[in-house]
Amino acid sequence: MKRLFLLVCCLPVVFAGMNTVLWAESEATVEAAQPAIEKRSDEMPVRNCDFPYGVGNGKPAGYNCYTYGKDSGGVTEENFSNIPVEELAADADCEIDLIDRRFGSRKPEAVQLFASDSSCQAVVKVVLDPAKTEFTKARFELHYGDEIDGWTLNIGDSVSNNGHGGDGADQTRDSEVQILGPDLTIFGDDTAPTGEAKILARSAGVAVPGAVVVLEISNNQVSWHNDKGVDGAVKSEYVFSLAGQGDAEGQPNYDIYVGLNRVVSGGRVGKGLKRVKIKLFH
Repeated sequence: MKRLFLLVCCLPVVFAGMNTVLWAESEATVEAAQPAIEKRSDEMPVRNCDFPYGVGNGKPAGYNCYTYGKDSGGVTEENFSNIPVEELAADADCEIDLIDRRFGSRKPEAVQLFASDSSCQAVVKVVLDPAKTEFTKARFELHYGDEIDGWTLNIGDSVSNNGHGGDGADQTRDSEVQILGPDLTIFGDDTAPTGEAKILARSAGVAVPGAVVVLEISNNQVSWHNDKGVDGAVKSEYVFSLAGQGDAEGQPNYDIYVGLNRVVSGGRVGKGLKRVKIKLFH
């Protein structure tokens, strides 16, 4: 399989046939930037969940069908207790304590707990609709512990994103950011070119023990950095459509879903993310 790597420098890179610019800096070697990427392709259908995983239906082993999506049951907060607004940090509009399972938001119309469980995992919904919430950009500050494994972050443009660039046909605009192990990967939505070009960026060594990772997301833009010297950014029409762009499978929306120590939908999970702060911007 051909693989596409970020250059370890600050030179802009433009993919042929794509209106995409990205750049990144990292101390990691090319070899270290080689995560095992398993991604959905046109040969991996997302609508048919009638067969066992990986058996005769074109899905890879471990491919997940979806626990919610168009028929989602909505917010389930019973496993997390409330953080009073007066206890929230001054530089945060929302905080999630994944160790003690606590959640607090001073902007509940814009940031709400969408799903949670008793295993230090949660999904948060963020609405970046200037007409309803006045906000257009969100910053996520991720605090990691000493042991990191699996999916610690999955930010999706669809309610049924489940890692590696797939969703349950809820949205054509279904781009994703994931942190799997130490590495960050960004997948374009269903309007992006297929194959390797669907992977808009890879950045190795973003989530390492004790790191603080910061991501900012707005319409068609993602940027990231950690406190260890790894950073980068993507600007692309194929990532996070948050300005009312048309959608062939669902309604245009301004929502993103944030899986913490898990993917947004499905059974892929991880551990190591301890605390998250979210700040919203106009």
